Amino acid sequence: MTSSADLGRKKMAIGVGAALLLVASLITVNATVGAQASPTADCQSDNAIEFGSGFIGLEFFGNRLLGNGTTQIDFAYDLPAGTYDLNAVAIDSYVGRETITQPQEQWSAQFLGADGSVLATSGVTGDLPDFVETGLWSGSIGEVTLASAATSLRVVHVAPGSEPNSVRPVCLSASLQDLPAEVLESSITVDFDSENIEPSTVSVICVDGELTETDTAVDLVVDPVTPGTTCTVDFPTEPVCTMSVTPEDEIDLVVGEGTKTITFPEDVAVDVLVDIDCDAPEADDPVEVDVLGAVEESNPEQVEVADPGPADDAPAAEEPAAEEPAAEQPDEVEVEVLGTVETAPVAQVQPGNPTFTG
Repeated sequence: MTSSADLGRKKMAIGVGAALLLVASLITVNATVGAQASPTADCQSDNAIEFGSGFIGLEFFGNRLLGNGTTQIDFAYDLPAGTYDLNAVAIDSYVGRETITQPQEQWSAQFLGADGSVLATSGVTGDLPDFVETGLWSGSIGEVTLASAATSLRVVHVAPGSEPNSVRPVCLSASLQDLPAEVLESSITVDFDSENIEPSTVSVICVDGELTETDTAVDLVVDPVTPGTTCTVDFPTEPVCTMSVTPEDEIDLVVGEGTKTITFPEDVAVDVLVDIDCDAPEADDPVEVDVLGAVEESNPEQVEVADPGPADDAPAAEEPAAEEPAAEQPDEVEVEVLGTVETAPVAQVQPGNPTFTG
């Protein structure tokens, strides 16, 4: 039978045990919070990012790197172009670590552009101290210069393929030191137009690009052109072509036969226009022909035209006088010409009546 006194002692024991359990829990929580809060405080400055949500134990927590396991993790992170000083924190903590040595518990950071390319890589964190339950490191991991904005950050184990060498990236901060230098980008445009029906070959050759095209109208563009670059423009020498370069006062221009060499300045961006206009080829000179001379030289054979004789109604030509008297001519027979002769009558013979005188 249990007495009231025994029951009271049991309740007291239970109460003390619960209190001790609560104290132990608070100690564990405080240790966890302390391990988590203290490291991140070391990189709470400009453009800070924290990795994971806990740092005690062997759980993943979203940020544990292993030489023989997860060797890199990507995080969303926006950082404008510029030059930055970097600070970082690394940790590894779990029960039993005080008996472990791992010589490469280290990580570095890669800054990625929108296309996933690596824009810059940081230095490496220091190795965590061994033979302690919680190994912690914080400090500078160097300087990076971003020519363009980063959109994500990748934490990378420095010894992939090695033994565990477990390490947790805790946080990173980036303090702006300098804005990016102004990027100078020039360009060159070649506008070629020819009235010749035959196509012409035009080219522009720069370190940043080489273009060639054959046509009667050609447009070539090299953009961008690095400051200080020399470009050569080649164009036909026939037919006659006129060429202008603008702005001529901001570049170094050398003129050759069918070529122009353009050197861009190094301290300013210039957009150069090369305008080439070609005329149509001149027609061949006409051949002059001396018509009269040609006729005289050829001396063509004269054509004799027959005399058509006198017209029907023209008077008869007067006979020239004869030296001797002409023989007596018979009386002329008058002939009546009808307007229209249907059938010509046959001539009738009439008998003569001669008269004789004694």
